[in-house]
Amino acid sequence: EETRCIYLYSGPGTGKLSLCEVAATQLGRPLLVGNCAEIGDDASSFHRNLLRFFCEVRLQNAVPVLIHAESLDVERGDNDEKNKRLRAFRAALRTVSGPLLMTGTKRVGALGDSVSGLLEIGLPHPTPAFQAELWRRVLPPNARFIAGFSVDDVVQRYSLSGGGIEQVAASVIRSVPKGADVVFDPHIVLPIIRDHLRHRLGSLAIPVARSSTWDDMRSEEHTSEL
Repeated sequence: EETRCIYLYSGPGTGKLSLCEVAATQLGRPLLVGNCAEIGDDASSFHRNLLRFFCEVRLQNAVPVLIHAESLDVERGDNDEKNKRLRAFRAALRTVSGPLLMTGTKRVGALGDSVSGLLEIGLPHPTPAFQAELWRRVLPPNARFIAGFSVDDVVQRYSLSGGGIEQVAASVIRSVPKGADVVFDPHIVLPIIRDHLRHRLGSLAIPVARSSTWDDMRSEEHTSEL
């Protein structure tokens, strides 16, 4: 059976969207992202806006990816509106000529059963040791940490994907004047990480440190892209 949809699922921060970006880059095509949870308020508007999304995909010759696809899944006891949204998705999918990428945080039941040619792939989350190694790889040779603050402290406090680590490190480096040493200070690094998480996850509530010391900051509850 021909693969129509590739569904990547795992907890947030595992690089699902980054993997889609790599696929689009390898194909030499732009990536067009749609959010299943925000495309429409009801089945009718969802279907209409999804058709517009797929039309834009064709115009740009883009690689389409729908994030938060788990919102399309239907479980026993769900209201009829969710069933209508699933049927609207199946109808709109008929207008797609090539494979569709989708991402979500869990395996899907009714969605997978009702969409022919759907391939589900689960992704593991980077281990703390691997995250620490990624941090060390992306840091410039002149980078240094202030006393009492280290890569391990960052990994224990925040769990980021490989792409997230690269983006945060790049933002920290850009904040340093040209020619100056890159100093990793919690008062610089942690706000940048929080901004990254807010941008990546939208409504996720991130605790804001009220203390001026790293020891107090790391005593906050553990926060990650989960």
